[in-house]
Amino acid sequence: MASQVATPSSLHTTVASSMASLSSPSSASPSQLSPDDVELLAKLEEQNRYESFTQLFLKCINSC
Repeated sequence: MASQVATPSSLHTTVASSMASLSSPSSASPSQLSPDDVELLAKLEEQNRYESFTQLFLKCINSC
């Protein structure tokens, strides 16, 4: 099964359309999230790790 890689623009679009449901006043606990929301959250966490690593890497390169 081929894995799909989300591009930053597709993640941004997905996040923008999903933020309303995730940040509603009655915030859901992880056990109340839909499978799609759990998958989106995992992708966002992975994207954040990549971004943090990239920022750290660029900071290191710029200071050398």
